[in-house]
Amino acid sequence: MRAEYRSMLKAIEVEEVLDLVFYRPLAYVLVKLVQPTPVTPNQITFASLLLGLASGWCFGLGTASGLLAGAILLLLTNTVDCADGMLARLRGGGSLTGYLFDGLADYATSTAVLIGMLVGLNADGERTLWVWLVGVPGGISYAWWCAMVDRFRNEWLGRVYGRRRDPQVELVELHRELATFPAGTHRWDRILAWVYGVYVRMWYSHPGVLESTAGREVPLALWQPARRPVMQTAVLLGPTMHLSLMILAGATNRVSWYFWFSLVVGT
Repeated sequence: MRAEYRSMLKAIEVEEVLDLVFYRPLAYVLVKLVQPTPVTPNQITFASLLLGLASGWCFGLGTASGLLAGAILLLLTNTVDCADGMLARLRGGGSLTGYLFDGLADYATSTAVLIGMLVGLNADGERTLWVWLVGVPGGISYAWWCAMVDRFRNEWLGRVYGRRRDPQVELVELHRELATFPAGTHRWDRILAWVYGVYVRMWYSHPGVLESTAGREVPLALWQPARRPVMQTAVLLGPTMHLSLMILAGATNRVSWYFWFSLVVGT
């Protein structure tokens, strides 16, 4: 079981500690339950998206019971979100569109939860200025860091394991694949490709950015130990840590604390 569990992971060094010791073990149980069924990774991603949107709505209520419900739903969201990729790897690998859908669902969930938390904080209309001066910048800081951690992970997986390539190349190949389909079909895949194109232009604006930032001219034996502290530091305060702090903030009715943390410590 340990070997099977490890085979479902991306790579130990790019995983967050909380994922390894808590969320992914729970997701492993879920994966084993759905493995014999026709449930697909994309369906699990869709379930995590629904849970995440529901969590954001509950946070937006601003009541103690709403915050607690939002925290519980967010915990379930992150657990289910871990399961889709694990199920795909267990079944022999996933698709690029599945990976894009997972990323889009993650961003939609995070956005919904952050907006819900800010709406809930300002439910009485007395924290409008605080929301704009502290809450919104704190949320933007979290969103920016999620994208940066994703970039560091892709760089590491591509350089060390050859599992990820330059997103510019992936985007070109994705469009080539879509071009082989009849016009008017695969609309969902085309939407995902468009969204991914926007993401690539935002974070990988220069062609070959992964090759250049990864230091392809440096031998892997030198690059890997030099880059490892960067990777370890990135995942130390990664998205899962932030989501866990959101869960704790909601469960303890201290939502404002999370935004102070994200703005001061996270940034």
